[in-house]
Amino acid sequence: MPNGIPDPTGGTLVFKTTLTAGTPLQVGTTPYGTRRITPTSGGTVSGGTLSGSISSGAIDFDLFLPSGAIEHESRYTIKPSSSTVIYMRNCGVADGSDVRFVAEFEAPTS
Repeated sequence: MPNGIPDPTGGTLVFKTTLTAGTPLQVGTTPYGTRRITPTSGGTVSGGTLSGSISSGAIDFDLFLPSGAIEHESRYTIKPSSSTVIYMRNCGVADGSDVRFVAEFEAPTS
């Protein structure tokens, strides 16, 4: 955006996700930083205009950079109360208290 990323505290909560995390897999130090992968066994989506469940098999990827920042990527399958299935990919970075994420959604055109 021309003036940078808007302050998220000025936004409107669309929904909240709650996940049941499995045991993190420590990949270890790589050429890019320290990698951790965390599987999840499901969860819920609630609030706003979207509610439903998150299928088991969701996964989080974290890369701890030497600078102290953390790159994060998540991939979920959301099953709303309707029969539609929504794919969600969430990517972003956390650097101290500055946390920025962008969510992408893919759903059937029908």
